[in-house]
Amino acid sequence: MKRQNSSPRKRQPQRLYTQIAITFAVIGFIAIALNAVLVGALLKEYFVERQGNQMIMQTQALSQCCGEDAAFLLHTTPQTRTSLLEAALADSPHRYALLLDEHGNLVYASPQLAQNQLPTLLEHARSDLAHPGSSNQSWTWLNDQLITDTPLTTARDANQPHTIVGELLLGENQSLATTNWRRSLGLVMFAAGIAVVLVFFGAVIAAQRLAHPLHTMTLTAQAIAKGEYQRRVTPAGPYELHTLSLSFNHMVDTALEQQQAERDLIANVSHELAAPLSLIRGYAEALLDGIINDNAQRLRVLRTISAEATRLGRLSGDLLDLAMLETGQSTIYLESVPIAELLTALHDRFLPYAQQNNMQIHLDLVPNLPTITTDGSRLEQVLVNLITNALRYTPPGGTITIKATTGHREVCLMVVDTGKGIPADALSHIWERFYRIHEGNQPREKIKGSAGVGLGLAVCHNIVTLLGGRIDVTSTVGEGTTFIIHLSTTTHAG
Repeated sequence: MKRQNSSPRKRQPQRLYTQIAITFAVIGFIAIALNAVLVGALLKEYFVERQGNQMIMQTQALSQCCGEDAAFLLHTTPQTRTSLLEAALADSPHRYALLLDEHGNLVYASPQLAQNQLPTLLEHARSDLAHPGSSNQSWTWLNDQLITDTPLTTARDANQPHTIVGELLLGENQSLATTNWRRSLGLVMFAAGIAVVLVFFGAVIAAQRLAHPLHTMTLTAQAIAKGEYQRRVTPAGPYELHTLSLSFNHMVDTALEQQQAERDLIANVSHELAAPLSLIRGYAEALLDGIINDNAQRLRVLRTISAEATRLGRLSGDLLDLAMLETGQSTIYLESVPIAELLTALHDRFLPYAQQNNMQIHLDLVPNLPTITTDGSRLEQVLVNLITNALRYTPPGGTITIKATTGHREVCLMVVDTGKGIPADALSHIWERFYRIHEGNQPREKIKGSAGVGLGLAVCHNIVTLLGGRIDVTSTVGEGTTFIIHLSTTTHAG
């Protein structure tokens, strides 16, 4: 017989709603139970103490009932004595009395007193009678009996101290205190039961209030995963859950924006690759087929192919740089970089292009610019990108200025243009990868040879951060844009 292997069924995790409700209910029940136990113990102690104090007051009253001559209880007739004590104990049916004379002989014992209890009580009363100084007016336990006793005294002369002539003992089992305690404890337990029920319903309500926003967020996340990208969570609940809902919505918006940006990247890269590749292929086929015979025209075609190949190289380079910068795989090579020499070389490099396009490019440097320790190639890459953008968006007749100033332990490199400027609502997004500024439905025009897919400024921002610096931008639409690179003169990049 072939044995079938059956994997154990995976236990489903308990719902948060149930966990919170059970936790609140258990904590509430434990707290109420502990309070009930404490109150019960205090009530029992209170009732016993009250019963003992009542007996003390009663013995004092009986010992003083006949004024100075407490021996009246001993010397009166048995009928009078019995009537007097029974009348005094009439309100306490479980209470009994013992009366001893000065020699410890039993004079009176309540009829309800059990005979097996009498020897112990007599021994206790006789001990107190023999040692009156060791007995204070108080109650005590004796074989589960609550007892109190007091000496009977008489004054033979006004100038003489009182003489002990007997002992009065009152006793009672704890049934009265226990009865009162049980009655009160029943009320306490009833109130505790109601409290437990209220705590349970309160725990259910509190758990629902805490878990409902999370459940809603779970349903929303599942809906978004199925493609309902318009779904959002309505903030509700305590402050933490309210903040979590807002953060969740922001996360979804950011993820969708990133997804859309990546889709735009694919479309833009496809477009940017298709155009130069088509041009290169067309010219290559024309050269191969011998359609282009004129040497001047052939040279112009070869230059175009070279320019388009450069454009493709810049696009692939930006993509690779950004990927390595964002994953922390880029390496910097520190060297001494004279700022004045670097900026002068860049000015001379772009001057011919600016003049060809009827633009001016100026160099404005403060004296004694420092030499800093940084990655010169990376810094040059950032400046080339910024200057290229300035040339791209500055119309003919405009001006680009390359500036450098020094501050407190830093050097500031600036690229200033008089171009169209950047809208205020776009300034906070220009460092994002794949972001491009559009005017209406058309993207802003591009300088020839630029990739134009919204990677340049993202690469610049990541490189400057890698170099330990900061890059800022200010812009006014219609007046121009200024990019400022802050680099420390005392610390190295890292």
